Amino acid sequence: MQLVLHIGAYGTTWQPIARWLATNRDDLRGQGLLVPTPPEFMAAIQAAMAEPPDADPLAREERLVRSLGAARDRRRIVLSIPGLAIRRHDVISPRGFYIQGVSRRLSALRRLFPRTRFTVMLSVAPASQCLPRLLSDGSAPVDALVSLGEETLPWGALVATIRQGLPDARVVIWQDADLPHVWHRVLSTFVGPERYLPAPGLASFAGLGLTREGRVRLDQRLKAEPPRRVSDILSAVSELAPDHRAPFPRTALSALPPWAARQVSCLDLGHPTEWADIQGQAGVTILD
Repeated sequence: MQLVLHIGAYGTTWQPIARWLATNRDDLRGQGLLVPTPPEFMAAIQAAMAEPPDADPLAREERLVRSLGAARDRRRIVLSIPGLAIRRHDVISPRGFYIQGVSRRLSALRRLFPRTRFTVMLSVAPASQCLPRLLSDGSAPVDALVSLGEETLPWGALVATIRQGLPDARVVIWQDADLPHVWHRVLSTFVGPERYLPAPGLASFAGLGLTREGRVRLDQRLKAEPPRRVSDILSAVSELAPDHRAPFPRTALSALPPWAARQVSCLDLGHPTEWADIQGQAGVTILD
């Protein structure tokens, strides 16, 4: 059994990935993939955890995966579920950033899937890109920033925690701002080799790094010449003029109080070191 989990992170651009999986659920199922909704997956997890503690772990695992629809020709479960590793409101806690409960949750998941091969997917971002999003959507009050200190967001420690909780997992990571360039590799990680990426929603990924005019021109090109493969979309994007490129969107620091904006800017200074730490960790695949 294979389980491919995209766990976010909150504050990064995970929603388009979740929408693409939901939109193409039937097509992916036709290719032998299972795409449960997050509520369906969590309900199956809770049912398995409610079994007697002395239940045979292998039999419990088989009941669990079959409750999700697994069969002889469907042994790969894929989903985007940021809430699996941590609750949104716990991302920034008095203990710090992305710390509370992550190790415990992943270790419990490993016990429920003793024979399953895991792939864990995650994007990371500088503080100025992800923290304002978390603060603007009410996931945490601005005052919670004081619990983070002024050094860096510990992305490297989070990746090490994932590796500790799921030691045999393949961990796939990219920088959130690189999604306009690596989206096809992200989605290919879900479907696996020798399967194709369903077309609905792909053009939206291709337009992430474009201006409004660039997205219109791309849409016109793809309507005139419907793409047959991902490379056709990538080629159409590459042929657009440089002035059709757009910086990756982020919430402006001006929306924060001056002291909070200063702290977030200080946290940004440590991000290159965090990224280098992640790149140096064993068992990590970087989509760069």
